[in-house]
Amino acid sequence: MNEEQTIAALKEVIEDEYKARATYRRVIETFGSVQPFSNIVESEGRHISALLSLFERYDLTPPIGTATPVSSTVAGWM
Repeated sequence: MNEEQTIAALKEVIEDEYKARATYRRVIETFGSVQPFSNIVESEGRHISALLSLFERYDLTPPIGTATPVSSTVAGWM
């Protein structure tokens, strides 16, 4: 994997973390702070923090965390 592919993969991974966090936040907004979702949303935040430190370490600009939740997932739980 070359440097360009590595950077693209890092960006894709953090976008997935943003999307997962947004989805679990939506679940909590809809159903309240229930386990395991309240724990998972905290874990996603830690994953994002760890990834952001890699962006900083390698002087890269991370994507802005504006992901929206996967609405079909939340709707499926209702």
